[in-house]
Amino acid sequence: MLILRNSKDHEIDFTNVDLAKRYYMFSKNDIDDITCGFDDDYKNDICERIKNYNDDLKSCESMDDIANILNLYTDELGNGSIFSVDEI
Repeated sequence: MLILRNSKDHEIDFTNVDLAKRYYMFSKNDIDDITCGFDDDYKNDICERIKNYNDDLKSCESMDDIANILNLYTDELGNGSIFSVDEI
């Protein structure tokens, strides 16, 4: 069995692809919270990046795919964590 691990949040790990995708995707409320107070141009830019991130995450079919996407966006939209997949 494969497990998705997070280098900063050790208590958060996943063995189910769909649960991991749902957990890491941004919701409408998340986006509203993130973009609150920004001007329209910056808000649109962030929304576009989050849309691309969510779309990339939706297309993931494996834990390795998820780890790759999360690592790709971690500095921009995450907390700088490094994601890895281990066999348990």
